[in-house]
Amino acid sequence: MGKKKRSRAAVSASSASGPAPSMARSSAPSPAQQSTHPHQSSNTPLLSIPHAATAATATTTTAAANVIASKVTQLVHLPRQQQKPGAQQRNLNASAQDFRSTSCYPVSQPFASIPTPWPRPPTAHVKQAYQPYHTRPAPRPAAPGASEHTVTPPRAPSPSKAYIEHANKPPTRLAQPRRLLVLLDLNGTLLYRPRHPKTGRRGRQNILRPGARELISYLFDNHAVMVFTSATHRNAEACVASLLEHLSPAQRSQLIGIQTREQLGLTPAQFNAKVQVYKPLEPVWKLKAVQASAKIHGCRSWDMTNTVLLDDSAEKARGNPHNLLQVPEFELDDGIGPADQLPADIVKTQTAIMHRVQAMLDQLKWELSAARRIRVWQQQKMTLQG
Repeated sequence: MGKKKRSRAAVSASSASGPAPSMARSSAPSPAQQSTHPHQSSNTPLLSIPHAATAATATTTTAAANVIASKVTQLVHLPRQQQKPGAQQRNLNASAQDFRSTSCYPVSQPFASIPTPWPRPPTAHVKQAYQPYHTRPAPRPAAPGASEHTVTPPRAPSPSKAYIEHANKPPTRLAQPRRLLVLLDLNGTLLYRPRHPKTGRRGRQNILRPGARELISYLFDNHAVMVFTSATHRNAEACVASLLEHLSPAQRSQLIGIQTREQLGLTPAQFNAKVQVYKPLEPVWKLKAVQASAKIHGCRSWDMTNTVLLDDSAEKARGNPHNLLQVPEFELDDGIGPADQLPADIVKTQTAIMHRVQAMLDQLKWELSAARRIRVWQQQKMTLQG
């Protein structure tokens, strides 16, 4: 009985001094606990049950964040053409739902307010979003020295050896005059087409060169006339109509034809581009209508001996340089009025040029070869400048 009393007394004393040994832990943490909680000091008591729940929540939150980051990374690296419409948004919504279901936070809590660090997915392969037309970057400037026009111009023709040999012979005068085939250029030679001030394109308005109508009347009375222009057929018809409107219907019917840009042998790209073009005479001489007109005017055929190209460009006549009667280019300021309102000095100068053209044609109709006489004039540097 004495031993039992002493045991009960010891138990009562230990109960009064503190909790039972089974309910207490040592204040020194274990090595595993130190590695799991590195920020806890050695004097801090071990985690109680609420602290343990917080640690489990943090572990679960980090795991869920890693799952979402993995899904976002897979979605970013997935090619755009393999993604179905709305797949990216559905994956993000599913990841957010997984995060809410595995965390200890209420589902109603906003997704963005979760304090867990969010791992950033790699952005190396992310394509830029579509930019509206007004925010697109400006086009890259052209390389230095690059040409604005990339269309290759036609190959420049050269006169044949027979042509050069014929033109280099001395000129010979005929006993009787004969008619010539005169090929007329339009813009810059007999008229001027002003450019639009905004677009820079030539309009439909035509300003006739002073003295051009008198020259036209002379040509239709004494020679065979044909239009040879690098303008399109549509533009050429409007110019010819204004140029011949003072003639009678019988005179207008004597026009052999109109050779336009469509007959210069250009490619579609060259036709639509502003490239240097040429006016070889051989294709014109081979036309049936042209050869038929030679018989009407008392000639066996039209060739280098009796053909004159009236043009303001020497470059266009490279294939037949000694058949060119070059006139100074007729050009006006775009803001100037019609022909009847031109200044007096311009009218006088341009009329004198047209009179000189008529005088030279009167002399060429007495020549055995027009090419030989024109070559001599070119060597003497005779010009039509009034």
